[in-house]
Amino acid sequence: MLPGGIDAHTHFELPQMDTISSDSFETGSAAALFGGTTTIIDFASGPPGTRDTSLVDIARAALARANGRSYCDYGFHLIINQVPPMAKLMPMLRTIIEEYGITSFKTFLAYDNLLISQDELLRLIEACKQYEHYGALVTIHAEDGASIKALIAQHQQNINSNTQIKYHPLCHPPKSESDATKLALQLASTVSAPIYFVHVSCQEALEALSAIKKCGVSGVSGVKCWVESCPQYLFLDESLYNLPPAEAAKYVMCPPLRGTKDIEYLWRALLNGEIDVIASDHCPFMLHQKLKETNFSKIPSGAPGVENRVPLLFSAGVMQRGMSLNSFAKVIATNPAKIFNLYPQKGVIREGSDADLIIIDPRPTQTISHTSHHMHVDYSAYEGMQVRGNILYTILRGKIAVDKTTLKINCGTGKFLPRNLKIGKNVL
Repeated sequence: MLPGGIDAHTHFELPQMDTISSDSFETGSAAALFGGTTTIIDFASGPPGTRDTSLVDIARAALARANGRSYCDYGFHLIINQVPPMAKLMPMLRTIIEEYGITSFKTFLAYDNLLISQDELLRLIEACKQYEHYGALVTIHAEDGASIKALIAQHQQNINSNTQIKYHPLCHPPKSESDATKLALQLASTVSAPIYFVHVSCQEALEALSAIKKCGVSGVSGVKCWVESCPQYLFLDESLYNLPPAEAAKYVMCPPLRGTKDIEYLWRALLNGEIDVIASDHCPFMLHQKLKETNFSKIPSGAPGVENRVPLLFSAGVMQRGMSLNSFAKVIATNPAKIFNLYPQKGVIREGSDADLIIIDPRPTQTISHTSHHMHVDYSAYEGMQVRGNILYTILRGKIAVDKTTLKINCGTGKFLPRNLKIGKNVL
């Protein structure tokens, strides 16, 4: 018996590339429960391609969109693609935190219509530092947008028009991720503010983060950083981009899959406690959505995984690599609860908490297949993989939500979780 999983990174109904991710709040939250996850944190974002929507309006719209539509409990991060001057930013953040219960703010250092400047990022980090008593926190997608854009242009100007998917990882190299990671750490250090790095995928970026987590490095001190990675970066490698396009397109995501040396480095770091959270970055698209474009830079980015996160990590981490159950519970539940102001309501088994539980039988072996999963997507990124262990029961707030293969609760059972209680700084 373990605490119910908390997936701190999902994208239900996310607009992208003139389409929308295929899992709704109804289907995605049900799949989460089948996969042992009782709480998800999704993303509130403005209309695609716009930068002028009020952040308060974005928060309000996200809560309205999800209301009554989730099987599991849920919260939101707010995506910020334009940071107003401090005099306007501070009261806006206060309203979002106090009235809408959103305390974490997602930023990008890459991609048109999403990236913000260094000055904007520093301003947002400083503002969140002033609301640290609420647990306000900047989360960051760390890739260097300028280098990615230049590499894409370079490959696509070649005489053979290199738009094949195999060029996707070449245009998003590890150096792009590590450079952006170091920049964000440097900015956070100027105000000694905490910062959370989403979907860390490679050795170079993780080395920079681990140095800070262990003892700090010259010129970058006083930074508390948290590291999130995802199953795709632990189980899948970049050789998949050499498959025929109809297969390779399934794995277009940002950052891309990395090499086997990165996979082994991430596993060592996870087992050593250098990775704080394993989230899914669940962002599914049907194959027809993925295959609409042949140009790798125009294929919707993301892959399904909310249902696979807990079983994959239990099998490979606990059953195969000797991860302790306590360490497993930390990265799938306890740590995200502490980082994102949900602890001790979530992420722990103790009197007074929400009684979100999963019961796993470690003996059976199962094969992952799109024919049996509950995510609304017509392929699995982990098709054919065998996992040891079977989730027998998922319990939400003391009530059985999933009994083996049967969903036992109604849509709308899931509650929005405001994370604005003054419980002090992030407790991890």
